Amino acid sequence: STRQQHLNDHPPMPSRRIIHPFHPPTAKELRDNLYLCSHPPTQISEHPPCNTITSLEINRIRPTAIYTPTEFLNDTIITTMLTLMHQASPFKHIRHFLPSYFFTQAKTDTSRTNIYFRRTPTDTTTHKPPHDANLLLIPICDALHWYLLIRKGTNYTYMDSFDHNTTPCQTKHTHLSIIKNTLAHIPHPTLPATLSCTPGFKQHDPVNCGTYLLIHAYVYLFHPQPHTYHWTHQTPHLEFIFRHFTLTCLRQESVPNLFTLNPTTQTRQNTNTNTPKNITRQPNKNKLIHTTQKQPKQKTTNPNTNVTTTTAVHKPIRNESKKSKSRRKTQRRKQIHK
Repeated sequence: STRQQHLNDHPPMPSRRIIHPFHPPTAKELRDNLYLCSHPPTQISEHPPCNTITSLEINRIRPTAIYTPTEFLNDTIITTMLTLMHQASPFKHIRHFLPSYFFTQAKTDTSRTNIYFRRTPTDTTTHKPPHDANLLLIPICDALHWYLLIRKGTNYTYMDSFDHNTTPCQTKHTHLSIIKNTLAHIPHPTLPATLSCTPGFKQHDPVNCGTYLLIHAYVYLFHPQPHTYHWTHQTPHLEFIFRHFTLTCLRQESVPNLFTLNPTTQTRQNTNTNTPKNITRQPNKNKLIHTTQKQPKQKTTNPNTNVTTTTAVHKPIRNESKKSKSRRKTQRRKQIHK
């Protein structure tokens, strides 16, 4: 029937068990990011790699309701965010990336692409990857469109947020042939390199392809097992959320790991479970109480004038038991009678 057809065409609801790490920005982050976009500085930071972000890049990252080509992420934003994410990644020693300028240089002259790799495999003072890295992320921009190429060992897969085809087209094979002529390719002694498609998040406009490239790269740099990540259920307005996330990371010059638990919450849970219940705490007898209470007045007699005066003594009282209090009272009564 028509009703049944309408129900079948309706997209399935996302599963509640699948929790995406990308949450909307907090009120403070939203306020700070909006202020940064309305008053962009000439340079967001003096320290690398954020020192390359100027007011022009901030205007491109600005989250809006309707995106225009002026919000297209350029090479500077892509390379800076990849560098920040790689520095904060817990797997930065085994997962690497290439800057966005690599493929642009490879299309013109592949012999000059050696500068994007380490000179020696033991050189760890730079973020440049070794040519034999096990996992290598390669951002590719062709005809004003970004997508991510991932090399795992000797095989390749790509994630394109705008291409809904699961089979690689001729353009993707052409790009792969360019990569094969550089140090980024590890040839297999017997088998040829394969190219497959990994369906990721999809964009709903022709501008946010660079935003989704950074989202896919974030999962591959921070997730313990990125090949098992659930890409089917996409968070609504994900490009808006991640643009705010990008601005926050550039302001703070750091990228948080959203796939780990909050340490404060975990500590609170552990302390609550270890604390025994139904325990009545006894007061500490040696603890001084610094509250003003009524004290017995002390009588003093001046020998010159024979005038008796009473003064109140304000001293900190110890939290004593009932027996000691009764003893003090009896002693005071005896002194008064004498």
